[in-house]
Amino acid sequence: MLHMKYTLHILFGMTSLTACWQVKQSIPLPYRIETTAIVQQWQDDLWLLINQAGPKQTKVLKINTNGTVEEVASLPLLASSIAICGTNLLVVGANADGQPTLLSLTPTGTIAWTYIFPEAKYLQWPVAACAPAPIVAWQQQAGQIEVGQYDLAQQSMISLPPLALANDQVQLRAEAAHLWVTQPTDAGTEIIDLATPNRDRISILGKEKSSLRIGDTPAGIYFSWVAGREVYFQGPGTAEPTVIADFANKTNGLLQVRSGGAPLLWLQNQTTSIDGETGWQSIIKTPTATKYQVDDFLFDVTWWNQNIAIVKATGVFLLAPIQSPQK
Repeated sequence: MLHMKYTLHILFGMTSLTACWQVKQSIPLPYRIETTAIVQQWQDDLWLLINQAGPKQTKVLKINTNGTVEEVASLPLLASSIAICGTNLLVVGANADGQPTLLSLTPTGTIAWTYIFPEAKYLQWPVAACAPAPIVAWQQQAGQIEVGQYDLAQQSMISLPPLALANDQVQLRAEAAHLWVTQPTDAGTEIIDLATPNRDRISILGKEKSSLRIGDTPAGIYFSWVAGREVYFQGPGTAEPTVIADFANKTNGLLQVRSGGAPLLWLQNQTTSIDGETGWQSIIKTPTATKYQVDDFLFDVTWWNQNIAIVKATGVFLLAPIQSPQK
């Protein structure tokens, strides 16, 4: 345990870093991103979903490893989240009438099936995962989370037992084969994975956690959160967190993590210059590389093989690791 804690301190304390990030490729987009975008590696390609609020649709672009951009679909919804499920991509969003909608997209851009949720008031919008069939969670009333599994043969949503909540200060998070509910407890934070047969639970001790984020790696899941003016990281199989020095005094921003081959943390802040002009700044951090700073607004960030893809309004930029001299 002491060795693992020391290793994490080295990795995120920036005392023994072996690489840094540099822009490898700039890929212009055929559409300017005005509202939201979601990026995800799917098979060998990078898939980008761009919401267009006017026509209430989502453009689906596929970028191959040569940087070629292909438009493969135009979806009749505004996408809010995605998840890979077998050979298809699950997309959750709002249709033209504002109703929650779940659809399955094939690699050729064909919509395999669509499910429209009942018209109701949603305290938390549906999120989907794959376990291995599509599983969805949402909240319509205080005190419980609704859970459903989509039956591919019957083309219908089957209700699963709801999850009773100790309180309503919960967050829903989905990541491939995980469907997480996080809720504060007297001792800290409890994480429940609705995509597992027994609804596995993990407890993270310690109060004052906000913006708890969960990522998945081959070594296991990891966590990051904000407490006071610090951002903390807790890696797979470790009992103690470490402070990420690169995020010090920037905790008023939006903290995100991304799953992949290694932990990927992203913190975006709005900035104000001495002249009163506002702007944006993002810091991207991985365990074995120095931080990468972007003085611009980023719509999304993800792993793409060994590279990092960052999405700006007019293009996707690929960051590649290069070896830095040892100090």
